[in-house]
Amino acid sequence: MIKILKKNTSWWKVGAVLAKVDADSLEDAELEEQNLSEASLSSATIAGAKLNRATLSDAEMESANMRGVEAEEANFTKANMTDADLCAANLNSSRLDFANLTRANLINASLKEASMVRCRLVDAKLDGADLSGATLESANLANASMNAAGFEKANLQNADLSNSILMEADFTGAKLQEADLRESDLSGATFVGADLSDSKLQNAKLDGASYSADTKWPLGFSPDQHNLNKIIPSKKSQAGDAKDAWGVADF
Repeated sequence: MIKILKKNTSWWKVGAVLAKVDADSLEDAELEEQNLSEASLSSATIAGAKLNRATLSDAEMESANMRGVEAEEANFTKANMTDADLCAANLNSSRLDFANLTRANLINASLKEASMVRCRLVDAKLDGADLSGATLESANLANASMNAAGFEKANLQNADLSNSILMEADFTGAKLQEADLRESDLSGATFVGADLSDSKLQNAKLDGASYSADTKWPLGFSPDQHNLNKIIPSKKSQAGDAKDAWGVADF
């Protein structure tokens, strides 16, 4: 395992990278495209660091302060980021397959087009996070807080979102086949064009959630019995104008 070793000169060595730091900090360090696989970064301060296209697979980053890091296209496969603080981090197009983000803080983080297959996000905080186009197939998000999170066109097939809080979350065009949403709070969530075939919705709160004619529900589920709002395309949408595309049906 690559270690971060403090030197008497106040320079640390991370693999082949030298960064001038204070105490246990790599704050604002330039680590783009570096190979930091298996690095030991637990409890380290990496806030604001540039990690674009860096490799951190199998790295130990438990309780690390990674607020505001820039890590587009970075590889965190199988990394341990339990209790890490990734608030407002940019993780667009990053790879987090099989990573452990239990109790991680990802509030307002950007994870657009990220690959998070079988990622563990139990008890994580993703309020306001943008996961549009992300792949979360078979990911574990049980008990997570994801209020107003964006999952537009995300792949959540077979994901565990049970007991999670997803008020005002946006699942427009998302794939939720066989997802576990039992006991979750989906009040005000958007399911326009989403596919929830074979998903589990027992005891889920859906008050005020919205859907469209092409939303696919599990067999036997009736949206009329759950106080949902049906959305219909507006005249502008039908004429080809993408703006103001949807309106609430007037019954």
